[in-house]
Amino acid sequence: MSQPHPPFFIEILELKGVSAVSKGRLAEPSETLDDAERRAELEVSTEDLRRCSVGFRILDDTGREVLRRWPNDRDA
Repeated sequence: MSQPHPPFFIEILELKGVSAVSKGRLAEPSETLDDAERRAELEVSTEDLRRCSVGFRILDDTGREVLRRWPNDRDA
């Protein structure tokens, strides 16, 4: 499997039933996976988004998903 390549695009997801639906992407991509993860976590931690099941996924320059996270993932 090939390594993910920058830039990394952040897509915000909302859980609707059993499906994840895209709420959109952040306008600016990140040059590192760590920066993309930090920015995505900051985005989904806002008070308005915490009221529903909101997560994120990070895509590399080929559109391949390299990370997906939901609010309870770190609590497990």
